[in-house]
Amino acid sequence: MSKSAVANLTLEWWYNNFETTEYTREKNDHAWSDWWSLIIQTGIYFPDNSLFLLSKEVYKTSGIIHPQMPGEGHYGIAIDEGNISFCRAYEFLKKRKPFIGKNIEYPEHCGRYSCHQTRAKQAGRLCVGAKFSWKGFIIKVTSFKDEGKSLVACAYKKKSLQYETCDKCGEKKWIGYNPDKIEKRFTITRNQWRDEMKIRKGE
Repeated sequence: MSKSAVANLTLEWWYNNFETTEYTREKNDHAWSDWWSLIIQTGIYFPDNSLFLLSKEVYKTSGIIHPQMPGEGHYGIAIDEGNISFCRAYEFLKKRKPFIGKNIEYPEHCGRYSCHQTRAKQAGRLCVGAKFSWKGFIIKVTSFKDEGKSLVACAYKKKSLQYETCDKCGEKKWIGYNPDKIEKRFTITRNQWRDEMKIRKGE
């Protein structure tokens, strides 16, 4: 097991959490999510194999692929905060090669001190929630298919206002927006993405 700072800190947490407070699954899930966000945002260095080794250690002690290992949301926070060492470690864990490009609009995560604070379109890794132009649409990444070396992104129809009519007076009352409706879904392979970025590089 790597003796990196992130490994030592996380295993100390893993072996000693809820010693003085009552355990609940909900509290545990929230605490773990907050834990990963905290150490990403404080800029702790993640060796490339650190999350892979941690997942093996957690599996060895619990017998499950623990749901409290970091997820796509934490990958997005790491991109947002500029902790690229976490990105590389997460990609190693997922056996994923990153989708890197330009003219990307990043979603808002927790970036009070983020390098993407202005939310400007810029170069970087794609994450869930990131938007970019593709085949005449503005699309948003919804998931990664690591086994297929691809991602899924969707274009959405414009939201329309939603009203209900009062039975007594006939007056219309606004009750919110309709849910997002998918206009078009794309599966983009890494090779397709790379080829498109080569074209855009020459623009």
